[in-house]
Amino acid sequence: MSGPTIEFKGNLGGTPDLRITPNGKTVCTVSVASTPSRKVAEGQYEDLETIWFKVTCWDSLAENVAHSLQKGDRVVVHGYLEQETWQREDGTSSVKLRVRATALGADLGRAPVLVKRPVREVVPPSPWADEAATGGEPQADAVTEEQAA
Repeated sequence: MSGPTIEFKGNLGGTPDLRITPNGKTVCTVSVASTPSRKVAEGQYEDLETIWFKVTCWDSLAENVAHSLQKGDRVVVHGYLEQETWQREDGTSSVKLRVRATALGADLGRAPVLVKRPVREVVPPSPWADEAATGGEPQADAVTEEQAA
């Protein structure tokens, strides 16, 4: 994927919405609010207008976001900006920007997080591994002429 990248911090504005597309892909949509501030005097800051981002996550990221985060959680988002343009009923065109996240997680500057890694099944080596390497034919041990006699 290419396009302009974006990275920001914000708070989840609602519960993550996890869905399965008709072709079987997992997608999660979340709203993230980010309120920038500016310094107005020494030690004093003023909040500016809150910016709302619609963020989509796909596949395993979608599942992990839906199972790990909830409304109000402080998050860090990294992804690409996508633009959607459409025609309104009155004939005017409208544009919507959204973020396709490539990474989304809890802001560790605000709270500790316990990382739970998935358990991966260990597959033992096949006793037929040598046969697979030789096209399915078992290999006999080499026999010398003296042993054959």
